[in-house]
Amino acid sequence: MYPGGEEALNDHKIELTEVGEFPDKITVSVYGRVPMLTSVEIVDGVVVTKQITQTTGYVYYHIEALDQNRDILGTGTTETFSITIPDDEEFMSRLNAVADPDMRALIDDLYSRGGLRDEAEDILQYAESPKDASIPVTTAVLIAVVLLVAGFTTGMVFGRIRAKNMQDFHNEYKGGTKNNGS
Repeated sequence: MYPGGEEALNDHKIELTEVGEFPDKITVSVYGRVPMLTSVEIVDGVVVTKQITQTTGYVYYHIEALDQNRDILGTGTTETFSITIPDDEEFMSRLNAVADPDMRALIDDLYSRGGLRDEAEDILQYAESPKDASIPVTTAVLIAVVLLVAGFTTGMVFGRIRAKNMQDFHNEYKGGTKNNGS
């Protein structure tokens, strides 16, 4: 184990020095690992899981060629990498599909706090579940009143038409009897 534990592994520097002549090619193999994404702390008996916010800018490797005076020869090269967390990407795509902006903001707030991710997942599942179609009571009362007025109006119109038809029939019947009897 390196002095300084895990931290020393991240800051390890390898220096190649000349012993005799360098061959035309030098092959260097470097192995590493992804930085820790979470840290767990116990605060007053409560387990707090903190997640890093940095996902870009990690140095994958940095190579420089130096001369005997330790001056840089040519240009060095540095490669960086980014960390992607598939679970976070999936969660965010599901969260963006939530139609209610207030619900989306609440879930995002809980999720970003780190220790409340399970609760955020539960609320997201609730937001994604299909809801029974329902209408507000005021809308239902308004529809009922409109239908009642429409039914009453229709009944009045058909009642007048029927009364007119009966009156015409009665007048015609009476009129026909008078003309035939006189």
